[in-house]
Amino acid sequence: MDAVAGNQQRDFTRTHKTVSSRDARLFNAVVEPSTTLDAQQLLESLHMIEAVHGRTRDALGLASTDLDIIDFDGSTNDNPG
Repeated sequence: MDAVAGNQQRDFTRTHKTVSSRDARLFNAVVEPSTTLDAQQLLESLHMIEAVHGRTRDALGLASTDLDIIDFDGSTNDNPG
């Protein structure tokens, strides 16, 4: 995230290993960035990071890399992208 202009990582959790209902091994973590970007710009930067890391979806629909915005100053958005 620090490599994207306007973003700086403020805090993060440790990585947790989980197994999905489809027996896929997943790694989960939460990052709290400080950003000058608006929500849409931040989402676009996350998509760029996913692409750089070769985001693909397997036959089960699981993403190899999946970055999401959980909360952006309490705002909501119905856009699934």
